[in-house]
Amino acid sequence: MIAWRPAARVVACAAVLAALLLAAAGWSQQDDEAEALRGLERAARLLRAIEEFYVDPVDPEELVESAIRGMLWRLDPHSAYFTPRQTRQLLTEQEGEYYGIGLTIGIRDGRLTVISPMEDSPAARRGIRTGDVVTHVDGEPTGGRDLEISARRMRGPEGTEVTLTIEREGLSRPFEVTLRRTMISLRTVPYAFLLDDAVGYVRLVRFSRTSSREVAEAIDRLQVEGMAGLILDLRGNPGGDLEQAVAVADLFLDEGLIVYTQGATTASRVDFTAGEAGTRWRGELVVLIDRGSASGSEVVAGALQDQDRAILAGERSWGKGLVQTVFPLAHGAALALTSARYFTPSGRLIQRPYVPGSFDRYFDPELEAADDVMQQARTSLGRIVYGGNGLAPDAVIETPELSPLAQEVMLSGVVFDFVTVYLAARPETDAGFRADGEVMERFRSFVGERGVEVDPRQWQNDRDFLAARITLETVTRLAGAEEGYRAVLPRDRQVQEAIGLMRQAGELLRRKLAREESG
Repeated sequence: MIAWRPAARVVACAAVLAALLLAAAGWSQQDDEAEALRGLERAARLLRAIEEFYVDPVDPEELVESAIRGMLWRLDPHSAYFTPRQTRQLLTEQEGEYYGIGLTIGIRDGRLTVISPMEDSPAARRGIRTGDVVTHVDGEPTGGRDLEISARRMRGPEGTEVTLTIEREGLSRPFEVTLRRTMISLRTVPYAFLLDDAVGYVRLVRFSRTSSREVAEAIDRLQVEGMAGLILDLRGNPGGDLEQAVAVADLFLDEGLIVYTQGATTASRVDFTAGEAGTRWRGELVVLIDRGSASGSEVVAGALQDQDRAILAGERSWGKGLVQTVFPLAHGAALALTSARYFTPSGRLIQRPYVPGSFDRYFDPELEAADDVMQQARTSLGRIVYGGNGLAPDAVIETPELSPLAQEVMLSGVVFDFVTVYLAARPETDAGFRADGEVMERFRSFVGERGVEVDPRQWQNDRDFLAARITLETVTRLAGAEEGYRAVLPRDRQVQEAIGLMRQAGELLRRKLAREESG
């Protein structure tokens, strides 16, 4: 989780440090302060020696940044240093908006390619499509350019224009399109709709300053449409703004503790609680998590599980329970320093184990800590829950591991290329497309032509997964991201089983209400 520390506080800290340095020149300080100052002096002399005598030219700024990262590596996995550019990007993600033309881009076969235009963006309104290749931005070629450089050239002040040169499959020559930049919202709720006549579905992909408003608006709309039960999908949600995670949990709780943070001292504990005024949904609720759910998504899921407000389903979450305070530094850089741990209402520490200075095991999902590290706690109704290494769901719904074949296919971009060729040859295809047997045979041949060896057993194991990816890519291009996503949810085992858990969620809700009524 991230919390921003005002610049004024940092200036004050710098003033204190300066006073210590001046005092050190006149009289002795305590041993730990003196040792720290001696270390700084050694580092400064080392840097000067490298600059003056090293055999090759060096960038002093890069050396300093490497030293900073080395210091933080000795602390924990999430304390981090941000360059000025990275700081600006972090602020943009937290704000949830920027000025641009609304394109998600990537590199395909060494060329800058449109992954998807954002709905109702300038790019989408002018007809730019998934699969289009951007060869020039304002006359400057994109070939061989860093992806970030090209993305920055497409952004700019509101109302200004940018001209893209586009190549498209099926067209004999490139064409130019001039777009006017406007505010682009980085929505954190990309999908919200009814799965059937009664069950609502809300997908929350991260936490920025707009998240609680987006979720509230989605819930309000779905209630008007007749929602009787809700699935909140937090799978793959890496977290973000702590206050927004608390605000999202508050949408489902009338009262009680949501999360508390604890720093180095007992007095540093801070409680975050719910209030009835913000509640949006009091009905049946299932929350989906997986191994990619971390930080803010664990705050929400842990609070709703501990307060017996929702059935938690899916896979064990990641286990990121450290709070980072962001300190602005000179010249636009920033330091995200772990300042506290967070705990669920039952007292569960979510943070997975780690060894300072050695994080290979921490970041490798294949080397996760064993389940016996999990710590037991009880919910408000006395149900047993587990923490200390991520959150354990109430209902485990595993997803099958992908074979090496499916992984190679996805990483190589073959699905993307196949759909581009397929739609160019069949322009009559509509949004009712589904990858059937005939399509899959064509795809199998296409994969082989691209030099990927197709193992029959692996193909059979992952055929449904690959069919879903082809369906998603195709329908998204024809009818937009929401229709594409909706088209593949019937193949999503975790979502389908979550629908079946609504009765269990209803029983849990009745028990909770009965206890509250009895006092």
